Amino acid sequence: GAGDTGSRLFGLWYYNDGRVLYQRIGTTSFNLFPTNKLQLGKWYHIVATSYNNDHTLYVNSEQIGKTQAVPTWSNLNHPITLAYSNFNSYGKLDIAFVRVYSRVINPIEVADSYVRARSKVSI
Repeated sequence: GAGDTGSRLFGLWYYNDGRVLYQRIGTTSFNLFPTNKLQLGKWYHIVATSYNNDHTLYVNSEQIGKTQAVPTWSNLNHPITLAYSNFNSYGKLDIAFVRVYSRVINPIEVADSYVRARSKVSI
């Protein structure tokens, strides 16, 4: 994620109950929090995209949630953090590959990145 509790450019969170949250907090906000649960000890490919007002969350190249919101994309001067939010505890997980794009990737590119990542990670 990037930001703090009052203003978050983006946040991608894993909860202890197995759910994934994709969110923005600011003048307008959204919380994309599907009920799909992941299992501890398994490898997952997670992608969150935002394009205009559409925000989508994918797990293993399958869309698990989508919402529409008009959050302001302000330029916060916050670093991107991995497995730590600057206001919470450190995550206890393994992160294999991280990519941040300056453009939205389409569902075909999401599927392609999933196939490529799986070929590099043993489960």
